[in-house]
Amino acid sequence: MNRHLSVLTSLLWLALVACAMPLPTATADPIAKIRLGYTGLNSGISPVSVAYESGFFQQNGLEVTAITSYRSADAAIQDLRQGKIEFALAGPPAMLAAEADGADLVMILGLNNTLYYDFIVQPQITQGRDLQGKRVGVAAGPGASATAARYALTQIFNLDPDRDVTLVPIGNEEDRLSALQTRQIDATVLSPFNTIKAKRLGLSLMASLWNVSIPYQTEGVVVNRAYLNQQPQVIRAFTKSVVQATAFYLDPKNHDPIKKILIKYVKSDDAEYVETIYTQMTQSILQRAPYVTEAGMQMNLVESKAAMAKGIRVADVIDNSFVQAVDDSGLIKALTK
Repeated sequence: MNRHLSVLTSLLWLALVACAMPLPTATADPIAKIRLGYTGLNSGISPVSVAYESGFFQQNGLEVTAITSYRSADAAIQDLRQGKIEFALAGPPAMLAAEADGADLVMILGLNNTLYYDFIVQPQITQGRDLQGKRVGVAAGPGASATAARYALTQIFNLDPDRDVTLVPIGNEEDRLSALQTRQIDATVLSPFNTIKAKRLGLSLMASLWNVSIPYQTEGVVVNRAYLNQQPQVIRAFTKSVVQATAFYLDPKNHDPIKKILIKYVKSDDAEYVETIYTQMTQSILQRAPYVTEAGMQMNLVESKAAMAKGIRVADVIDNSFVQAVDDSGLIKALTK
């Protein structure tokens, strides 16, 4: 019942903003102070960061404190469960593990909906059979990087990831790139915009997965369902802010201000690197209507033994009603013009 009321309220509210302009000139009355947690480079360059840096949250009545110190999605989800933050940018594996442990979490926005990885190797590795007996770095626990590595090994290189190689859990992308550079591992998967760093280090690109368009929910915005039910106006304002920020991101006129934000978040003024990130984000990752994909979440769900054992379904952990309300209001279409 609460979910249906939330959807109806969203639709009524967003009907009032159907003609909203991309950059509102007036700041809305404050709705709430919220805390936002995220981890790693991918989160830092999302439209959520643009919404934060470009004032869209403020224009929609949200005072946001961004917490960026998490080394893992598990840590961010743990703080979300404990009420230390209200929003977490995280991948489904951490959310599903918490769900199986009794949490009641829901993903409300999809930020990256494909296996967006390159398979990077030591330069002497040139074909699939060269990987036999080698060490392949992935993030700790199940998740996008492990899925991407397994997909590449089985579908591209015809190898058994459980017998032909050793999967080594190693931190985030920066950690894995460092491990590859120091020859602690022989191969790993990296986001395409980190491939430029790898190539400069003398490492080789062996295969790209992102141009295959494999449906996979890599990252999204997660909240507690109780918070969603209690604060639907905050969820609406957050969703609207991200939609506006995405349109701002995708508008070629904003190339320079977006690059300034990227430089801040990736902590690099390397022109080629930053331009690569901008190109990849605008051409391949960002979606104007940030729905959580059911197929992408299902791929995550079947990888989670604990969630499957608990009988958790995709419908239990996603709520696209707020994005749908924005879409139905005509705001996304208006911002696309």
